[in-house]
Amino acid sequence: MGQTSEELKLKLQRMTETSKGDWLQEDSDLLLEDMLDHIGAVDPELRDELIYSAFAKWIGEGYLSPGQLERVLERCLGLQMSGIGEQGSDAVFTRSFASLALTCVIVADRKSGVLSGAQTEKAIRQSLSYMERERDTRGFVPEKGWAHAIAHGADLLGACVRHPAFRPERAPDILAAVQSAFFKETVYTDDEDSRLTTVIDRLLERGLADAALAGWIQGLPEAYEAFLSSGTDYLAAFHTGIGLAYFLKTLYFRLDGELGEARAAAEEAVRRLQTNRRI
Repeated sequence: MGQTSEELKLKLQRMTETSKGDWLQEDSDLLLEDMLDHIGAVDPELRDELIYSAFAKWIGEGYLSPGQLERVLERCLGLQMSGIGEQGSDAVFTRSFASLALTCVIVADRKSGVLSGAQTEKAIRQSLSYMERERDTRGFVPEKGWAHAIAHGADLLGACVRHPAFRPERAPDILAAVQSAFFKETVYTDDEDSRLTTVIDRLLERGLADAALAGWIQGLPEAYEAFLSSGTDYLAAFHTGIGLAYFLKTLYFRLDGELGEARAAAEEAVRRLQTNRRI
């Protein structure tokens, strides 16, 4: 039987300065399973400061064996879709922090190459599906801490784009996933815009052309018009339009001066959104 949340909390508090030698003396397989079992704990200290921080350190510094890294990947791929589509439930913490753990695994695998092609492809596919299907857009939840599912999903997308297994011809799929984040009837207030913009930065690093990015940006006002035509209510339409405009402004100032087409497209898209009667 695994540890209770309080038992795990006390153990991880004692292990904050664990060295790799200490780790090798632990029953690390059982510890990892306990951490995965409690990855979505509503206690923010256990979830964020202890479990996630431990994953980030131990995965990032190479403590885990190849088999353990694969186990974390497979468990988190399952956990990431737990209750997907729900809004307002505590399952968001499991999905969101599974996304962060997956990000740690994908970042580490850029150097180690432990994962198979099939495993990395599965992670990339699911990162796209997750962003499109996640409906809980809360940032900070009183007494429970950060949910931040969209921000953490964006971090995972960015990590997948930087992985050697990512094929640049899949850039349209990533752009579609980013676009989907802005059609969830909300205005982001907790740095989600910046995290999603970073995904665009990663695509540009992998060779996304100025013209291709400009073409995608030009399509955003049309996507918004289609959203309006779907019969959505006024407030949802307002929030969606404002969210897109905020994102495009953030993107405009992040784009290099050499990306003239994309910058011009972002400026024009904001103008079109702001002159729309719903905003």
